Amino acid sequence: MLHNSISDINECLGESGVDYDKDCHECTNTIGSYTCSCDHGYELSPNGTSCGGQ
Repeated sequence: MLHNSISDINECLGESGVDYDKDCHECTNTIGSYTCSCDHGYELSPNGTSCGGQ
């Protein structure tokens, strides 16, 4: 019997090359990706993976 398993990389830990400290103000890992939350005065990018403004 074969068992398939999926392993998720936590992009918020920085292991995937994402510089979330620079790009995101608060990083939330999701299955296969991540999303950002931005500080007051910053705007979330359309793809949800970086903050801009100020």
